[in-house]
Amino acid sequence: MANCQLAELIGARGPNLHINAACAGTTAAITLAHDWLRVGRCKRVVVIAADTPSNERLMPWIGTGFLALGAATIKTDVKEACLPFDRRRNGMMLGSGALGLVVEADFAAAQRAKLPLASVVACTHANSAFHASAICVKHASEVLRGLVADVQRMHGLSPLELASSLIYVAHETCTFARSGGCAGAEVAALKAAFGEEGLARILITNSKGMTGHPMGVCYEDVVAVASLAMRTVPPVVNHREADPALGALRLSTGGQHDCSYALHFAAGFGSQVSYVLYKRP
Repeated sequence: MANCQLAELIGARGPNLHINAACAGTTAAITLAHDWLRVGRCKRVVVIAADTPSNERLMPWIGTGFLALGAATIKTDVKEACLPFDRRRNGMMLGSGALGLVVEADFAAAQRAKLPLASVVACTHANSAFHASAICVKHASEVLRGLVADVQRMHGLSPLELASSLIYVAHETCTFARSGGCAGAEVAALKAAFGEEGLARILITNSKGMTGHPMGVCYEDVVAVASLAMRTVPPVVNHREADPALGALRLSTGGQHDCSYALHFAAGFGSQVSYVLYKRP
């Protein structure tokens, strides 16, 4: 009921929903907000996400579940536990947190003196109807190819042109099973949509190496927006050993960049698949 209480406080009388899309929840909400704005149901949407799986009450239950899945790290040193894209990755680490974003229509943004931090170029949300916890690589690839094709058709931007100016903010949870785990699925989808040459040009970053996995809170959407607005991208931390299963990747070492676009992928339990492509204003 928190979303309803917020609506009461600020007098928001438009659509008001709580979304349960597991680890893709924030990104799915942004996609839904985009749809509402396009059909004119509202002019601004407040997207708020919060989750606390690592608190002292929930951790014994949720942590045990991920251990049973074989998906959680048991390392005690964070530098050995949080290893995005590294050959040594051994499982995810749980985190907690919250975020808030405002998504608004172009005409609403124009009413304010301050420019938006970024704009949504394209987005999509789908369900692979595949598995409770595993990513369907084939379907995730098809969804991304469809989004990239839409961008080319609507904006005249070829996959290679997009890749040359793209930050990819990965969902990467540091799992390692099933042909490369989460990272393997994401790299396969990027390769399918952009080709080998395009993949080599994409600047890849990840935030879970620093925050852990806060489940329904997709920090990556904030990272994507902030990276474009500040023209600074965070590094892929703790990376020392390239994984042959992933191939050669252009992983961020942190610092300034000249990219104009940022793409975020989110995957959630129950075969949830979401992509949002942002553009620097």
